[in-house]
Amino acid sequence: MIFTDKSDNSYFEGENMEIILKILAPILFAVVIWAIVKARSDKAENKLVEEGKIIQRESNFNEKAEIFSLTLSDTASVTEGIKLLPYHTMPTVSMQADPERQKFFFSSKAWKAQLMQTKYLDGNAVYHFNFTNWTTYHGAIPDGQSMNILLTSIERMFLSIDPNTQVQTVTLKTKEKTNAF
Repeated sequence: MIFTDKSDNSYFEGENMEIILKILAPILFAVVIWAIVKARSDKAENKLVEEGKIIQRESNFNEKAEIFSLTLSDTASVTEGIKLLPYHTMPTVSMQADPERQKFFFSSKAWKAQLMQTKYLDGNAVYHFNFTNWTTYHGAIPDGQSMNILLTSIERMFLSIDPNTQVQTVTLKTKEKTNAF
């Protein structure tokens, strides 16, 4: 049996200490960088919440569809509302419309979404909004804030058309496709 003197700190001297520092330094650097990036992201998100441009959502909101049920005098009000969304706050977002069929397609570098009318009868309309695909980078969507801005803007648009709009959220069945390299 070997006994060592507990006051002996020779393990943390010289070459051993250099090895420990070589291992810990990059880890500590990565943690500090992550904390800075996270703090900036949280600050930007909080600012958008305070400005009313987004609402606080679950991190997987992109995996859910929203179904809007409302009363419409005509579908032109939805078409006009879509045209007036604050695209200037979402510079990477583009929109293509098929107003006759009430289908609207939104895209960004990292995601695509659609809004379509699924029912219209006697002035009662149902619209379905969902993100159709998105890419992630280390588990996060690079342009996730614009997704939230778009969804919040669409929600507010429907509420401005009919303050009694009913919103139902449904979880989508999603498939994950990963790249090996």
